[in-house]
Amino acid sequence: MKSESLLLKKSQLKEGAKITLPPSKSESNRYLMINALSGSISTLLNLSSSRDTLIFQRALTNSGKTIDVGDAGTAMRFLTAYFAVTGKRKILKGSERMHKRPIGDLVEAFKKLGADIKYLGSKGFPPIEIADFVHSGKNKVQISGGISSQFISALMMIGPKLDGGLTITLAGKVVSKPYILLTSSLMGQFGIKPIVKASSIFIKEGKYRKRKVKVDGDWSAASYWYSLFRLSNAKRILLTGLSHHPRQGDAKLISIMKGFGVRSRPIPGGYELTRIKFRQRKIFDFIENPDLAQTIIVLCALLKVRAKFNGLDTLSIKETDRIKAIQKELSKIGVAFLKNQDNSYSLSFLTISGELPKQIRIRTYEDHRMAMAFAPLMLFTDVLIENPSVINKSYPGFWNQLESVMEFAN
Repeated sequence: MKSESLLLKKSQLKEGAKITLPPSKSESNRYLMINALSGSISTLLNLSSSRDTLIFQRALTNSGKTIDVGDAGTAMRFLTAYFAVTGKRKILKGSERMHKRPIGDLVEAFKKLGADIKYLGSKGFPPIEIADFVHSGKNKVQISGGISSQFISALMMIGPKLDGGLTITLAGKVVSKPYILLTSSLMGQFGIKPIVKASSIFIKEGKYRKRKVKVDGDWSAASYWYSLFRLSNAKRILLTGLSHHPRQGDAKLISIMKGFGVRSRPIPGGYELTRIKFRQRKIFDFIENPDLAQTIIVLCALLKVRAKFNGLDTLSIKETDRIKAIQKELSKIGVAFLKNQDNSYSLSFLTISGELPKQIRIRTYEDHRMAMAFAPLMLFTDVLIENPSVINKSYPGFWNQLESVMEFAN
């Protein structure tokens, strides 16, 4: 979709709607990385068609000197690791926003291991030039756990390639730990089982085995449908393509949404969502699940739940400054998103009547999650989404699926 804006007319979710979730891009990108490191010997089924995954997949086999990853953060981090450890001479660059997202901790870790990497702009940020790799003989690196779990995952996946393996010491608070555990689980499928402790990870030297694997559905993507269902009048919908034994940390959504009155019942191929008593949970911590934050914050705003939100440390260095973006867009519906003295955030409702304008324009700030998190607003009023194609980063079929399961409100 290339239009500059998309009008979502006020509608209701169809009773019994069935939505098939797209494959997880988090799993897809890790499978692609592991397969590339093993010489592309495995069979990967149901890979994500998201822009991030397609960029990463193409870059792994790009013979050119310069690779432009655009806004694909995972691709930037994983490719830095892949090209560094394989000694391929590459220049990695991206969008203007990508050049403001830190990569210094990962680069410095690889320099200690023997990589020759230079910053071509500001120190600690892309673009970077990777020249060569000669193992320094070191098998231990320390890296902050508080910036990006993708740094840690990138190091974990190249660990088996180093003589003697690799020990990663995690300094400080660890964010998004479920993604580290996801990486460990997927590596284990290929015969390499990291030893993950509270502040360290050990990866043995070895070779990834040949495997045939299938990518599960994306739980981050499921969050938008959970929110839409909770805010709608529908009593039952079906979400298919999701595993009953998920590896993804965002499957925590099941317990989070139970507190909002949504029951997730396993059915063949997915889950049936129905309604139970609303317990109105008031405190949330997203330190392990930052990709759910926008969805839940907007949901609380529309339900007028005076919740408190912790663990938003990394949101300001994502595709956009998500804190500022949320604050600006929630203000359009009379809700303030305020920072507290303890660095948590709270909602403040500025309008008493709850009446909304007949049409609200939502800026997306080049952030796919802003677009989809605010989509449920269409249950209350017409919504004009700016730059709707931004969803291609993670969920290209979202607007088409949304159109297929909505019906105009009377």
